[in-house]
Amino acid sequence: AVREPPSRIKLFRNFKGVQTLNPPFSAEGMFGGHLLGLKSSDYICFYDWATASMVRRIDVTATNVQWSENGDLLAISSDEGLYILNYDSGLVEEALAAGGDLGEEGLEEAFDLVHEVSERVFSGLWVGDCYIYTNSAWRLNYVVGGEVTTVCHLDKPMFLLGYQTAQNRVYLIDRDFSIKSYTILLTLIEYKTLVMRGDEEGAAAVLPSIPQDQLNGVAQFLEGRGMVMEALAIATDPEYRFELAMQLGDLETALQVATEVDSLSKWKTIGDLALHSGQLKLAESCLDRANDLSGLLLMYSSLGRAESVRALGERARASGKTNVAFLCNFLLSNLDVCINILVECGRFPEAAFFARSYVPSKVSECVRLWQEDLSKVNKKASEALADPTEYPNLFEDFDWALQAEDMRSKSQGSELPPASAYLDFEGCTMADLIGQVKELSLGANGVGEGAAGGEDEVYAEPAAEEAPEEAPEQAAEEAAEEAAEEAEGAEEGGEDPAGEDVDIDEGELDELVGGEEAAAGAEGDLELDDDWGLEEDAAQ
Repeated sequence: AVREPPSRIKLFRNFKGVQTLNPPFSAEGMFGGHLLGLKSSDYICFYDWATASMVRRIDVTATNVQWSENGDLLAISSDEGLYILNYDSGLVEEALAAGGDLGEEGLEEAFDLVHEVSERVFSGLWVGDCYIYTNSAWRLNYVVGGEVTTVCHLDKPMFLLGYQTAQNRVYLIDRDFSIKSYTILLTLIEYKTLVMRGDEEGAAAVLPSIPQDQLNGVAQFLEGRGMVMEALAIATDPEYRFELAMQLGDLETALQVATEVDSLSKWKTIGDLALHSGQLKLAESCLDRANDLSGLLLMYSSLGRAESVRALGERARASGKTNVAFLCNFLLSNLDVCINILVECGRFPEAAFFARSYVPSKVSECVRLWQEDLSKVNKKASEALADPTEYPNLFEDFDWALQAEDMRSKSQGSELPPASAYLDFEGCTMADLIGQVKELSLGANGVGEGAAGGEDEVYAEPAAEEAPEEAPEQAAEEAAEEAAEEAEGAEEGGEDPAGEDVDIDEGELDELVGGEEAAAGAEGDLELDDDWGLEEDAAQ
């Protein structure tokens, strides 16, 4: 094909002109291959060599077009990226033979986009169904079946010269005409090509010729194609084989790899998968080898295995896993051991509050330890902590709590009930033990009257508490009030209602005067006592 101005394309065959093509746009460039490519500033059109009919218009600004040897694949390079397309020559031949009009944009089904690479290509070439290229990031890559593989990183821009199949090497040249070569196995390219074509027998025949150090790369290629089982069969790296086995749920292969590597993380992963699939014995074995105490606690507590939980608590405490040890003993109702674990860890506030809730008899001991520890930092703060033995008025129902603890310790058996009896004990943890102790105490103090009088038995009311002695301030206040009332009564009696004088003896007058002085003195004492009381309250 020869482009003649302004936009006329003349086609030659055996050096003889056969056709002239006048495209409806300004042809800025031409590309050869199985179809004639004419590009404009916005798109590229492909024409059939024999009939000069437009086969397909593709809206991409092409910088280069390269066809594979068999003409089934097409690589279009542009400033935006690389496009790999599949060309259906049989469909195009049928459409052209029918003689129908293919339209302004051609036959849409003629090309099918296989893969798109967001890289700017400098140079490229086809080797079978593999496209090798160098990009603007100075990398030598090849793409097969939509998977891009980096061969090497170049130290400067280089351009492809060609590929020697006998040597399995690709040759590149730079702007200074320096030539370098890199190895790209032809057998590897053939294997990937056969896999892409779906030729499993041919791929299996080529596989033995691939070196062992390249098998992991082949396995990754197969995994990318969704052929995970085939990838596991040829992978050699233990870490990669373990990942593939976990994807497939192949516990047998995963166990083999874990035994070879002996990694705690792998044992834990297998244990979790076995637990999820219901293989409890395998899960227990793997979690034990992984030293996953939290996973074992979950399993033992779910299965109701009290002895296993007890042994796990001892193991966790010995290995320093205090959180697991605490939970194990709490599930077994070993409350004293729970307090000891908190104390050993220096968690004195938590120990004190835990004792207040579950073991009231240990509160004083835990508060004392808390005070000793806190005094090292702030002595005043440690003195502010209240001990129930010294300040019982600050701890509501503390005596009842002690009785409830004693009742619980007596009623609790030495052996825990089986997990199968859960429904019989459901809701027991929400019982109000203090309320029960109060009801039992009230029933023990009750007296039945119905036996003697024929009435229903009732409980006697609690004995009234003895009235406390009056405080000195209260007694002085009452005395002053009585004296004042007497003095007022005496004054009212000194004059009759008619305003007439009343005779009063000197003795009676002395008594009245003495009463007034006593009242005045009592009021003065009352004021002093009130002031003292305020000062005392402030001091408290």
